[in-house]
Amino acid sequence: KYQMLQRVEFVKELLADKSLSLNDIAFTAGYSSAAHLSRRFKEATGMTPGQYVSSGVSTRQSIDKI
Repeated sequence: KYQMLQRVEFVKELLADKSLSLNDIAFTAGYSSAAHLSRRFKEATGMTPGQYVSSGVSTRQSIDKI
């Protein structure tokens, strides 16, 4: 669980770079596809990567206390 949350936080950082496509982000973060990334991201955050970007939420959650 910790590793999945670390990867999701890394994806959040990559999503802030508007020049990267979801496919690029998935590849960089080690996911097999953008669809796989989207599923895992939604499981962890409750929203899709697109919804996350649209929401304007830019704060990352510290997972050291999980």
